[in-house]
Amino acid sequence: MAIEITAGKYGATIVSEGAGLASLTYAGHDIVLPHDPAEKPVGYNGKVLIPWPNRITNGQYVWEGETFTLEVNEPETGASLHGLSCWVDWEVTEHTESSATLRTRIAPTSGYPFHLETAVTYTLDPQTGLSISVATANTGDVPAPYGTSVHPYLTVGAPLDDCVISVPADIVLEVDGDLSPTGDVDVTGTHLDLRGAVPMAGRSVDHAFTGLPDGTWTVSLTDPETGRAVEMTSSERWVQIYTAENQQRQGVAVEPMTCPPNAFNSGTDLIILEPGQTTTFKTAIRDVSPTAIIDAGAATLGIEFGSTRIKAVLVDGKGSVIASGAHDWENQLTDDLWSYPESAIWQGLQGAYASLVQDVQARYNTAITALSALGFSAMMHGYIALDEDGGLLTPFRTWRNTNTGPATEVLSAALDFNMPHRWSSAHLYQAAIDGEDHVAKIKSITTLAGLVHQRLSGRSVLGVGDASGMFPIDPATHNYDEQRLAKFDELLAQAGIEFSLRDVLPTVLVAGQDAGHLTEAGALLLDPSGVLQPGTLMCPPEGDAGTGMVATNAVAARTGNVSAGTSIFAMVVLEHDLQRVHPELDMVTTPDGLPVAMVHSNNGASEWDQWVGVFAELLESAGCELSRPALYDLAYAKALEGAPDGGGLVAYNFLSGEPVVGLETGRPLFFRTPDAPITLANFMRTQLMSIFGVLRLGMDILIEDEGVQLDRLFAHGGLFKTPVVAQTIMAAALKTPVTVSATAGEGGPWGMALLALYASKYASELSLPEFLNRHIFADLEALSVDPNPEDVAGFNTFLERYKRALPAEAAAGQNS
Repeated sequence: MAIEITAGKYGATIVSEGAGLASLTYAGHDIVLPHDPAEKPVGYNGKVLIPWPNRITNGQYVWEGETFTLEVNEPETGASLHGLSCWVDWEVTEHTESSATLRTRIAPTSGYPFHLETAVTYTLDPQTGLSISVATANTGDVPAPYGTSVHPYLTVGAPLDDCVISVPADIVLEVDGDLSPTGDVDVTGTHLDLRGAVPMAGRSVDHAFTGLPDGTWTVSLTDPETGRAVEMTSSERWVQIYTAENQQRQGVAVEPMTCPPNAFNSGTDLIILEPGQTTTFKTAIRDVSPTAIIDAGAATLGIEFGSTRIKAVLVDGKGSVIASGAHDWENQLTDDLWSYPESAIWQGLQGAYASLVQDVQARYNTAITALSALGFSAMMHGYIALDEDGGLLTPFRTWRNTNTGPATEVLSAALDFNMPHRWSSAHLYQAAIDGEDHVAKIKSITTLAGLVHQRLSGRSVLGVGDASGMFPIDPATHNYDEQRLAKFDELLAQAGIEFSLRDVLPTVLVAGQDAGHLTEAGALLLDPSGVLQPGTLMCPPEGDAGTGMVATNAVAARTGNVSAGTSIFAMVVLEHDLQRVHPELDMVTTPDGLPVAMVHSNNGASEWDQWVGVFAELLESAGCELSRPALYDLAYAKALEGAPDGGGLVAYNFLSGEPVVGLETGRPLFFRTPDAPITLANFMRTQLMSIFGVLRLGMDILIEDEGVQLDRLFAHGGLFKTPVVAQTIMAAALKTPVTVSATAGEGGPWGMALLALYASKYASELSLPEFLNRHIFADLEALSVDPNPEDVAGFNTFLERYKRALPAEAAAGQNS
């Protein structure tokens, strides 16, 4: 007898013989190897295994001093295999659209003289897939030895040799030629180490594994080519993995077990079922392909507002990117202030999300109706002042503005803290001392990420990393520094401002805390089509510095990262406070509140992009067809051919001021001495080296003057999408090895998605560094480049020219 159950896009066929799972599909794709319900399956496919799983050696066991003999049903090994119920016709006692329960009784025999009754329930859920429950009761009057398992073969529609598997087991049970256990072995260094993402090509396995994580663990099978994936979860102590040689390696048997093979003899993890006692085994199977993740509302979204691009990144439960979208925008210089119109914020938000939706539709032919978690990040600092209704009192002032010099001078002295030009409190105080009318009407101030989060959740909160770009943070409390708040309020009062700064700042949260949920109005603001439903968990909004740290796994002490985009900054997580205040260094925090020294350069890769654009126009004029990515790759390649010192050329990439070198305004500048001929290679290398000039000057203070220890430095951002080149030049500039991971190009939006994933699934159990180390970066590919001595010497020569010519750059900014 065969019965069908369905839920959403899931469908399953259950056969009464052996209470077996004959098929399980998602959206028409098999996720277990199916068999004809009318025929006996190969290799116990789908069967429920009671009252023991796997093999009993020689078909004999000793129980309470008496030897019992079972039928040997595997002649080639001489073992009794997989219990007594696989070929019994079970009774279907319950059947609904999405679930079925089957029951059987085991009567005493000479080999197994015990009374048992078992109920197996299969339940489908449109989001979580198939759950299997095996409940067995001892209906006799004496204790009974017992174990159980189920025997599906997982598949992703590709030969096993094309797939990767992940089995989080530290120990394997070695076997002899008859597959009888011989002892536990650490899997490390063996072909049976299936931890991580392990290619299965040529790998044959038929072994029981243990040393599994406490609680629920997951075995997954993935086809890297198509992205299709299936996972099986359980909390049992054992799992048998068999590479299905009996089915031409078209799948893999995954059998969670309550006990290992031959447990009736070894006693290892054997269940002793007392009279009247019931024990329940549970496991689950679900499709975790991107389509299924999205359909289940289990994907996590991060959106970051960069200076020139708003990017949305959708990730699965492992943090892997499954879709993305983007919207380009540009700030405008209006009344000598860099800003974006408020309308551009919401148009950009909707544009990036709509682009993501289109990507999902094109890749997976499905729509996003719900999300597991959501987070927003943005360019740090700047100034957004809001009235009592949450409206902007003045256009958003971006980080690029350096008009706050008088304020930063007063605040840095009063607070004994380097107050950068771009910080929100510096903008507020500058507006106050300038007598701007809007200041008296302020009810709250926030950042761009905070504004977006507030409109979508109704809560005025900030992640501690972003908050640290508004006002100094006390590392002991992970909140605003109370003593400095009091001093700031004194300065506000002297300027005639009646409110307290602490009353207008957002509430500070650390990574993992609940920052609210997507409201109905917020869902419509993000997705005007109305397809996206409200209720999604929202994590604390962060700044792009914090998301860059997350995206490079640089959130622990003695780690650092460099984020290269429109601006460029290095972040080094500190073990202790710096010895003194440095105007070149900003003090911020990680998203979980650790102190960080930041070297920030307002100017990053924008000038590089402009020059690549010029060459693109030249090629187009000549009728040459070369894609923009290919042109970038060519430009990077030529840079590596240039002289290590740039051949005597000098360039500044300053589109705005650079406080680190004391410049309030900036102008892009390129020049050479008469004896320094221009070559394309030297020109491109000089442009790249100029990106790291200011960064190097700040890092010298941090490393050489302060003696800060740095174990590893990671880099991310679009500048590193082309392998090796920018990484090589930065390693020379900073005189330290630089590591770039396979996800370097994803940058901050991916980091924001990871923070949302952390808040939704891991924050209650793991610290942020633990989450990143164990679940995101453990198996991530990365490339490290050591500084080449010749390149280091060349950059040092370039830097001397760079420093000597700074007066020329200053004059250009002052006179043009």
